[in-house]
Amino acid sequence: MRGTGKLEALINAPKVNIALYERTIAAIEGNCDLADVELDNNAQLNGKNFTINTCNVTSHISTDAYLEVIKKITINATGTSAIYVYQNPEIIITGMTDTTKLQKKVK
Repeated sequence: MRGTGKLEALINAPKVNIALYERTIAAIEGNCDLADVELDNNAQLNGKNFTINTCNVTSHISTDAYLEVIKKITINATGTSAIYVYQNPEIIITGMTDTTKLQKKVK
């Protein structure tokens, strides 16, 4: 999604690709085995009720991502991005620059 769009979705799939750019907002519920998430330029993803087994996250320029990940999350974040993780996955950080934030949350 691009622009100032808003999405609310229920997704149950083996693999999901999510790309949010330019002030888009998405609230997703459901589950998947593998999710590739790309956020850029003030995008927001509320996936705290979207159960993901393995997640790859790339975020840039003031984005917020709330993710429930069970097994493993790989993070590459820049700018003032904030990533909030629910559950207790293995966390792999491939890049974390500027004033990015990673925070564990409890449901």
